[in-house]
Amino acid sequence: EIVFKKFDQMDELITEFEEKIYAEWVATVDQACSFNMNQPILKRNDRGVLAVNFDRALTTVLREVRYLKYLKRSDIPDSAEKLFSEHVKLRDLNANLDRTAAWYNKIKSTLLPVEAPIVESQLQEIDAYLKEGETNLFWSASSVEEYTKNARNLVSDLEQRIQKAKDNIANLEDIMSTWTKSSLFERKQDQKDAKQRILDIENKDDKKSKRYK
Repeated sequence: EIVFKKFDQMDELITEFEEKIYAEWVATVDQACSFNMNQPILKRNDRGVLAVNFDRALTTVLREVRYLKYLKRSDIPDSAEKLFSEHVKLRDLNANLDRTAAWYNKIKSTLLPVEAPIVESQLQEIDAYLKEGETNLFWSASSVEEYTKNARNLVSDLEQRIQKAKDNIANLEDIMSTWTKSSLFERKQDQKDAKQRILDIENKDDKKSKRYK
């Protein structure tokens, strides 16, 4: 009987503690959801590096609501419920924006000075478009999905074209490096005076076609 009594007391203490923690969470979750969902979707650091501006507080709320649903709580605040109902959308937005930011940062960090003038106007267009996501476009906006898709397409297109150009240049350099390893035409060896030897240009067309095929 004493054991059962102690068990009931312990169970009551645990329940009280759970309710205390839950009440504290409920008191702050509305503000966490409202504040962070009304933040710009993108941000930059002091060096201009672009990143997704999705606060960890929202990730925490999503994880906590998932646990609460597993526990079958029926008194989850509306703001947390609404956030959780959009978790698939938010996950996809984060993935797309993260990829967009990675492409953009790659462009900025690998672009050579001689390449910059060629894509300057396109980069300015992209920067102007991204500016909205850094200042005026919030996670709660209805247009965020369309904006994210357009930003991804803009940055992806430029990144792919720049990378293709870099790959083409690298291939050309590889091909040209093989040409420097041996002469296309050599001097004839049938003359005694090396200085007087003339270039052997017999079958020159065949030699060129074999070298530059």
